[in-house]
Amino acid sequence: MAFTETWLKDSDPDCSLELKGFGSPIRLDRDPGATQKSQGGGVCLYINQKWCKNVTVRRQVCLPDIELLSVSLRPFYLPREFPQINVTVVYIHPKANPKNATDTISNVIHSLQSLSPEAPNIVLGDFNRCDLKKTLSSFYQYVNCPTRFNKTLDLCYGSIKGAYTSVAGPALGSSDHNTVYLLPLYKTVLRREKVRKHRIKVWSDDASLALQGCFDCTDWSVFIESCRDINELTDVVCSYISFCRDMIIPSKSARTGDTHGLAVCHHPCFFIYTRCFCVCVCVCVCTKITELFSELRAEVPLF
Repeated sequence: MAFTETWLKDSDPDCSLELKGFGSPIRLDRDPGATQKSQGGGVCLYINQKWCKNVTVRRQVCLPDIELLSVSLRPFYLPREFPQINVTVVYIHPKANPKNATDTISNVIHSLQSLSPEAPNIVLGDFNRCDLKKTLSSFYQYVNCPTRFNKTLDLCYGSIKGAYTSVAGPALGSSDHNTVYLLPLYKTVLRREKVRKHRIKVWSDDASLALQGCFDCTDWSVFIESCRDINELTDVVCSYISFCRDMIIPSKSARTGDTHGLAVCHHPCFFIYTRCFCVCVCVCVCTKITELFSELRAEVPLF
């Protein structure tokens, strides 16, 4: 949750502002010396601890034209295409210089993008008369409902097109600004992929034992005697193992993205092909030993 114009001061302890499930607020109070204003202002963030506990404060800016707080979040669940999320809360004074304020936001966002180019950036808060159309032309504005009477002063910009839609809520206390609830619309890359069906093998203890029994009953010498060299033997044995697997191990239909992939080293197929490799190596070694014994008998007839 993001709040602007908190009017908080150093005399307001964090313990008096804690919300159940959110913990201590991440806040930037107005600095009278830096802003030349003694009252008002200030921004604050509350992070749901069930959603994210990995929070890093990146930038804090307190100037006469703008008050800004930037944090990086690493939630427990995050789409695989994003390394983290950068959230920036701003409050721009109604009489601020729009160019100075937007330039400050642009500089902060560019530094965050340099730090993590793949991370989405969200900028939200009370913009009053400012907008980011010129300084951050690649960003999209999500708030499309009035936030103060019939005007939209509280905005939310993001680097992802169509990530959110907005719904206006009632004002808090005596505030003259509506609360804005952002509803997520973003679909992950995995969900946007076209669904493709294919067949996968269903490995179980019984199926593995049946396949093992098939290999134990196999007369491997037939392959050795029928092949001319080790390369041909390898191809024949691998083809036979694949044939046995396809005949014995049951299969089922699956869609792209189903979590059936395990680490290769733990999958039964790995052991099958390892066995195939060992058989071929053993055959090669036995063939070499046979040749050595034949040469030895030729040189030493009494052997």
